[in-house]
Amino acid sequence: MTEDAWELIEHRLWSKFSTKLWSIVGIFLTLSTLAGVFGVSAYIDQRVDKKVEGERKKLEEARQGFLTESGELVRKIRLVHYLSNDYIRDYTTYERVIRAARKEVTASYNGGLLTSTTKSQLDSILDKFESLNLSFFEYYTSVREINILLATEKAPPAAQGNISDDPLTKSDWEDLKENVEKIQIHALLVAIEMLPHLFALQASQQNIVYESLKKQLLKPVSRAELYQDYEQMISREYYTEIEKYALPFKIRNAGGPYAWYSLSPGAKEAFIQLQAKAKRELEN
Repeated sequence: MTEDAWELIEHRLWSKFSTKLWSIVGIFLTLSTLAGVFGVSAYIDQRVDKKVEGERKKLEEARQGFLTESGELVRKIRLVHYLSNDYIRDYTTYERVIRAARKEVTASYNGGLLTSTTKSQLDSILDKFESLNLSFFEYYTSVREINILLATEKAPPAAQGNISDDPLTKSDWEDLKENVEKIQIHALLVAIEMLPHLFALQASQQNIVYESLKKQLLKPVSRAELYQDYEQMISREYYTEIEKYALPFKIRNAGGPYAWYSLSPGAKEAFIQLQAKAKRELEN
């Protein structure tokens, strides 16, 4: 076989081999490229899915938190409304009871059952009861003072001595009922029994208001928003209305038997006690 024939055979063999080789290489490269493309795509999709899922969870948590807080706020508003209705109803009754007690004290004085000094002291105690301006310690001493006045209505005030401000006992209540029955001033006993009820209703309302504002008062951003709402929607409207009546004062903040207080014009002053209470609870 000639040299030219060998060259021709080698050329044909190489041509066939190279064709198959490049076919295999092409298939390999194609598969590798596709695998890479799909692999990167899958990786990207996976990262995106995780990110989206994380944001979705955060959004859902925020939504649930908003719904929970909104629900709590609505329930608290309803409770305040419920307690306010009870308070207004019972305070109206309490005012009638105080008037009746004053009439009974006057009738007992006119009937000779009370001295003028005793009547004057009972009227003074009724003034304090009517104003609701006394602490529970003063409540204890007032009830004991009434007991002393009714039991020793003919004795001078100097004979009464010091009055304890310890919590009332069963004996104190029994003596009170006996003395009230003797002098025939039953409305006074009703007033004494109703006063703690009114104080408790007030405290319950104040506690609900505090609980509804506590979280906002502890966070600077929400506290600033609360202050802004107070000054724009409450304080400004309140003082705009007050000014129409040309009172000789702008802010009323005085004690006494008929004490009443103007709304604070500034939100910081209005919420200072609630904010201090919230901070104390957080620290403890």
